[in-house]
Amino acid sequence: ALPIYIDESAFQKKGDKSVGVARQWNGRLGKQENSQVGVFGALGRADRVSLIDARLYLPQEWTQDPRRCDQAGVPKAQQVHRTKLELALEIVRHAREIGMRFEWVGMDGLYGQSLALLKSLDSQGETFLAEIHADRHIYLTDPAPYLPAQGMGRKRVQYHSDAKAIEVRKWIKKQAASAWRRKSLRSTTKGKLIVEVLHRKVWLWDKHSSSAHCWHLIVRREVNSPGTLKYSLSNAPAQTNATKLTKMQAQRFWIERAFQDAKSHVGMAQYQARQWQSWHRHMALVMIGRK
Repeated sequence: ALPIYIDESAFQKKGDKSVGVARQWNGRLGKQENSQVGVFGALGRADRVSLIDARLYLPQEWTQDPRRCDQAGVPKAQQVHRTKLELALEIVRHAREIGMRFEWVGMDGLYGQSLALLKSLDSQGETFLAEIHADRHIYLTDPAPYLPAQGMGRKRVQYHSDAKAIEVRKWIKKQAASAWRRKSLRSTTKGKLIVEVLHRKVWLWDKHSSSAHCWHLIVRREVNSPGTLKYSLSNAPAQTNATKLTKMQAQRFWIERAFQDAKSHVGMAQYQARQWQSWHRHMALVMIGRK
């Protein structure tokens, strides 16, 4: 199954002239730093990944300053603030529009934590495998949202549910040791990657919609490092088994490798470019060089 991965990469910069530069989260450094941030799309096949799209993220301090954008050559149509989630959705839509063939979308927790993004992908017919955070609230049964009985006052528009949500990490603690299933994922330099997996159907509800979404929850822990947990949601067909979902989850590793290789071998982070067009031209050359 061919995936398209969505991820971001940050580039530390000095000064305030480089297009899109601001004090923002830099994942490589693990802290807020003066950086540019790009949202990238990549096509994958097993352990091979090719970067195919790059969107420069413009913080609001840029889009609220037309003069600054003009000086950096930002096209007028791009001088509108778009969140990283919106850029991610644009990448997926664009890939479909130009005829790229892929079967599912893979994302890390920054993107997977957004229920709005997952619902948008689902409504467009895209299958996703998205990492989530340990504090994500899930429902173990259909919350069956309803509008309370109407009284004499203003019409009720806020949906309610009698079901109780639970955080993923709290649900895990309630699971018996026998609930975990051992899986062999792939070969590594240290031997086979062996993991243990929890899999069940759960419901996600935003407390505003008239219905909830029933999706797969996959929780993975490494046998040699039981404290290392990964949590993911997927809207794959109901009959999709845990082995396939776990292998899909493990594949996102390769876009991280693609960034590492691009920075080490083709100078992805080694540039001096203040202009919008210059940044995109550099990333285009990087993508060509990575293929």
